[in-house]
Amino acid sequence: MNMQSTIASIQEWWAGLDLERWFGESSSDAVQVAVFFVSFFAVGFLFKKYLKFIFMVLVVSFFLIKGLEYYKILDIDWEAFNTFLGLDPVATIGSVTGLALEWVKSHLVVSISSAAGFLLGYKLA
Repeated sequence: MNMQSTIASIQEWWAGLDLERWFGESSSDAVQVAVFFVSFFAVGFLFKKYLKFIFMVLVVSFFLIKGLEYYKILDIDWEAFNTFLGLDPVATIGSVTGLALEWVKSHLVVSISSAAGFLLGYKLA
């Protein structure tokens, strides 16, 4: 089997692929699913490879920020920070979790694709 016949068979397969039937009106949804899958594959791969380093950086950063805040060297306006993130200024962990679950429910295909990409990347690292 030569290269040109392989390319022709791939092009024929791609032309016969009906993405609109799977993803709705356009193939932009399929592209979005693929981008999220590949992105979270990379995140999962890097997460497993550098888990100890990432964890240590987060722990040290957390204690550094909390220590600076305790000694009043650093003052964080948490309400302004929540507003910047688009949350209610007095948001709680429960309300943020509820918002996250609503996003996952409304973007189910992308969420599943992201989770599958992350788990596959984590497993292959």
